[in-house]
Amino acid sequence: MSLKTLVGLAPSILVLSGLTAMPAAAQFVTFGAAQTISGISDVSTTGTSVAAYNFNNGSATTVNGVTFNPISSTGSGNLSFSSTPNQYGGFGSGSPAFGSLDSSYKNLLTNGAYADTGTVGFTQSGLTAGERYQVQYFVDDSRGGFGGRSVNVSSSGGNTQTLNFNSDNSAGSPGQYANGTFTATTSGNVTINALGNGNSPSQINGLQFRDLGNAGAAITFGAATAITTADATLGGLGGTIISAADFGAGTQTVTLTGGQIINFDGTGANATVVGGNGTFNSAFTGDTTNANFNTVLNGANYDSAAGTKQITLSGLTAGKQYSVQLFGLDDRSQQNNRAFSFSDFSGNNSATITTGLNQYVIGTFTAASSFQTITENLPNNGNINALVVRDLSAAPEPSQFACLAFTVLGMAGLLLKARKRTASVELS
Repeated sequence: MSLKTLVGLAPSILVLSGLTAMPAAAQFVTFGAAQTISGISDVSTTGTSVAAYNFNNGSATTVNGVTFNPISSTGSGNLSFSSTPNQYGGFGSGSPAFGSLDSSYKNLLTNGAYADTGTVGFTQSGLTAGERYQVQYFVDDSRGGFGGRSVNVSSSGGNTQTLNFNSDNSAGSPGQYANGTFTATTSGNVTINALGNGNSPSQINGLQFRDLGNAGAAITFGAATAITTADATLGGLGGTIISAADFGAGTQTVTLTGGQIINFDGTGANATVVGGNGTFNSAFTGDTTNANFNTVLNGANYDSAAGTKQITLSGLTAGKQYSVQLFGLDDRSQQNNRAFSFSDFSGNNSATITTGLNQYVIGTFTAASSFQTITENLPNNGNINALVVRDLSAAPEPSQFACLAFTVLGMAGLLLKARKRTASVELS
């Protein structure tokens, strides 16, 4: 093989090295922060519309290009209620700021449905398993003088967001809305639960569902691998790290011996976990010879009983190939024999991981959209401690370039020596 050919093969060698380094989920919704109603741009146009509802049992209203169709108190089409709420068409106000809103938006928010007591569940059916969806929940009572009413909005296993009916309890002060995201499971249904706080009714004024794209690409999982040093565990795996997250330790910066820096984001900016009972910081008793990586592994999001978690990666590019390195461990004496696995929506499962063996598993996939959802299956209980996402089609880290350069130069040197020996034999 010529030196020119060898150098030309270098990128292929690097990519191949990266590639070789490698029960049905519950329906969780992650709601973002409550936002005060301010104008028609509140109504999302991200992705494609699935369904949008107003609760006046009359005519449709279009807000920011989204048509909210009327629905009766007993539900209709793909939306059903767990109990029959009352409908009312006088929640609005002529006073600003509500009175200054676009007429279509005021029409949507002036009408609503409510139950005086108890939880009302709003179930949307007909969703596609593996698709990522957005839900918007609107609540308003701009009349003022109703004692700071609010409603808790949630889903089974997901977080809870509190929305105020009236921002400052005065006439014309608008209510609030929240955006939530979820990945549809094989049931094709999602239920949003509304429960009024104190003497507040369980109220809703608008509801929208939007399809954000496929989050269920097939994943190829590698073997369960023991965690050793930080350099060996995190370095030399091919591709470029685009995000890293930990789920209990907070934001941590891990610097490897070769100078590569990995920022573990504890805020969930590009990777979120929904499910579990909370976090703790006593999972890892080993030593990776890197104090900050030890801290990363010490924290975890845990489940105290059988169940599932949904892990969602974001910020991906459809068509690109990625790897995700998933860490699940727990060295505590009564928790170190728990076994669990990861899976995708295509039925592919990872090897079984045992919490006390301090292991990780790597999955590779070609993104179908900007999201990828992974299910953690926990027959008893278990943890997710951290993850690292790598773009396998991107340029490698500088340390990997250095390794490749040394490899190529070394092979080139051997090739040149072989040529010299051949030449000397021919001359003699």
